[in-house]
Amino acid sequence: MLINGSKVSRFPITCAMVCEEILKQSNFSKGKLEKLRVMDLGCAVGRTSFELTRVFDEVVGIDFSSKFIQVASMLKDKGSIMFKIPLEGEIFKHKFVSMQDLEECAEETKFMQQLFKQTEKRSPIRP
Repeated sequence: MLINGSKVSRFPITCAMVCEEILKQSNFSKGKLEKLRVMDLGCAVGRTSFELTRVFDEVVGIDFSSKFIQVASMLKDKGSIMFKIPLEGEIFKHKFVSMQDLEECAEETKFMQQLFKQTEKRSPIRP
């Protein structure tokens, strides 16, 4: 992910760390009487939401995609998910991933999607 033109590696983890630092420097967590809560708008499958649970007492992730929310729920309940990456035509690579694996898989999927788009644009055969 790019922020102000600079690449931020492991964005969800970095985001949680930044929130933790802000809390330490603020009055929010000093003498707290209530739970510290946060909302992650546009949470997708919840990678950042899961990281924020290390800092906040309650995290609410919201996304318009019901499929993303279903995947986030499966990750929360089961700890991993299975998905398939298209390789060629109807050939797929099946992967089981946990939260720790998601960052690597996201990069691989992004690469495959970009590769597919590029080859599709150059293909002389059109449906």
